[in-house]
Amino acid sequence: MKSLLLFFFSVFVPLATAEQVVVAYNDDWAPYSAKGTGSSAKGILVDLLQEALGNRMGMEVKHIALPWGRVQEDVRSGAYDAFITVPTAERLTYVNSSQQIAFTVEMRAFVNRHSSKKAEIESVTGVDQFAQLRVCDIFANGWAKRLYEQKQIKVQYFRDSEVCFRQIAAGRYDITLEAAEVGRMLQSKDEFKDEITMLPAVIDQMDFTFMINQKSKHVGILARFDEVIVQMQQEGVVREIVARHLSPSP
Repeated sequence: MKSLLLFFFSVFVPLATAEQVVVAYNDDWAPYSAKGTGSSAKGILVDLLQEALGNRMGMEVKHIALPWGRVQEDVRSGAYDAFITVPTAERLTYVNSSQQIAFTVEMRAFVNRHSSKKAEIESVTGVDQFAQLRVCDIFANGWAKRLYEQKQIKVQYFRDSEVCFRQIAAGRYDITLEAAEVGRMLQSKDEFKDEITMLPAVIDQMDFTFMINQKSKHVGILARFDEVIVQMQQEGVVREIVARHLSPSP
């Protein structure tokens, strides 16, 4: 009996008393991450890390949603442990990154399926070909803005993606660049499902890794995280999470 109790405490107690890892996310980037109840986060990236860290690695995870600038400041300062995003040189001065890519955000072109420039639009595989088209995008899309500036593409900016999609559906603009899952989520709305389509070419992509503040007590979990995320990808779990968030509500 005594040996059974020792076995129970050695195996089960560490999971019950595991120290909490706090992950911060952008609060305004649905379906990848958004504000949930209170300060909590919800979305594709949240579910992905909950599955990896919580369900498979046995950690207690707290998911916090904040404005993106605040997320970066708070992970840098050590107020929160981690985030999931592109591992830039500047970020790697204060975080350690997973070696494996945790999630890839594809940048795709969305267009009016009834456009009079249909043949020209359907041949698009890169931003260079946007030059002869009427392009719209959103002010917050810094990634696309830099790309447009490099290629000297004229763009009309709007406050959010839904407004841009509405302009394309009305035939006022031809094309926009959008993160694939954001565009697919909008595309499923009744007002867009018969008007907007996503082109097959991947224009560019952002490879997200999981990053932990170098001073966090959890920084040593990254090697295990790499093993888990590879396993999840091989099992199709990441695709299932994306599909769940893009499925129409019952």
